[in-house]
Amino acid sequence: MKCPGYQQAAARCLQLLTLVFLFNVAELVPSAPNYSSSAACVVSDAALREQRMVWCASMVGWDCPWCQSPQNLSRLVHHDWPNQVTYFHGILVLLGSDTTCLNTTYAIDTAVWLNHVQSDVFLGECFA
Repeated sequence: MKCPGYQQAAARCLQLLTLVFLFNVAELVPSAPNYSSSAACVVSDAALREQRMVWCASMVGWDCPWCQSPQNLSRLVHHDWPNQVTYFHGILVLLGSDTTCLNTTYAIDTAVWLNHVQSDVFLGECFA
């Protein structure tokens, strides 16, 4: 599926892609082993946290309440939509990886964050 370049249409397309992905991930979650406190899950959560911060720094900057990142990270990422798609894709790849612990508090929060906050096309307080 290819998203159009117009901001609102692209946001809607991204929302649909996210929902399709989350539906597919939800199919996997019940069979995921319970490793939520293992060292591998700490690494997994750190990778998700890093990808979320990169995405947020690229999209809205460091001070958005629903999408936070370190202030200096905003200077290190690209703010154009092709790179933003790449950053978002990184989050989806991590969630689909067999090395990602999907039953940790942070992974579940990431799924909720994607399904609610990031897919809400009417949430605009932080966008320019």
